[in-house]
Amino acid sequence: MERPNYLGNGKYDFYGSWCARIMLIKALLILASIVGVHSFDDDTYKIFIHNTKGNITREKLTTKKDVGLLDISFATVEAIAPDSFCALPNLKTLYINGNTKFPRVTKQLFQCNAKLTYATLVANDDSGQEVDRNAFTDLKELNTLRINGVELKRIGKDMFTGLNLEILNLVSCKIGEIDADAFSNLSNLKELDLGHNLIKSFKPGTYQNLPKLNELQLNKNEIGAINWDEWNTLPSLKTIDFGDNHLTVCDVSKIKEYFPNIHSCNLGDAFNKTRKAEIIEESKKLNISIKFIDYYGTYA
Repeated sequence: MERPNYLGNGKYDFYGSWCARIMLIKALLILASIVGVHSFDDDTYKIFIHNTKGNITREKLTTKKDVGLLDISFATVEAIAPDSFCALPNLKTLYINGNTKFPRVTKQLFQCNAKLTYATLVANDDSGQEVDRNAFTDLKELNTLRINGVELKRIGKDMFTGLNLEILNLVSCKIGEIDADAFSNLSNLKELDLGHNLIKSFKPGTYQNLPKLNELQLNKNEIGAINWDEWNTLPSLKTIDFGDNHLTVCDVSKIKEYFPNIHSCNLGDAFNKTRKAEIIEESKKLNISIKFIDYYGTYA
């Protein structure tokens, strides 16, 4: 096979001539197309694998050891060898987005990626993509974790062992249950998004060890009443969003008590006109900006 041709602007043609491309697809059954490898200013590289088909192995990813970003998007990948990402020991940023037939994401996949700081996994609606509960544990440098559209149902402490996250986003994961100690090891967490799930209530102690949390998204869940017995004081919280829930009860005076630095609180559009007016008057005395926004207008 021909050596890759340099195309300029940090891009390479990994398939050489058209004949080599056809031979590669037919004989090796590997990725159908790699959008490109792009150089960073700091001499690291990005790999984009888009609209591809086939399997991923360590040998077929890259021989460059300074790759900092891997983006696998809108592909039909049927298998990833467990040691594939060992080809990328300096990987810091990972996107897996909108893929079909994507295999299970496991802890073994990241066995060589101790430098990973950012990971986003967005499942295609019909992909059936699965992520093992401990897939990212012990990645001590991981700062941001986003898992969207993957069916998790329950989240517990076992998912975050050894992590030091600042941003955690678990949107549209059909979460209905959260263990009381689920976030107990995430004392540096600043942003938590649990939107678009099936949460009705929380177990007492759920927020007991989040001193730095400043943003909490709970929109589009099934919360009917804000029961303050379930909550712990969040001293750094500035924004909380209850939009698109089923709220019928909320003692506004407690908001300031539990969130002393709160600036903005969205209660959705479940309260009647009279109750909204009462809440607004109460919030003025507490110097809190209360909003009544439902982003979808109807409840699931």
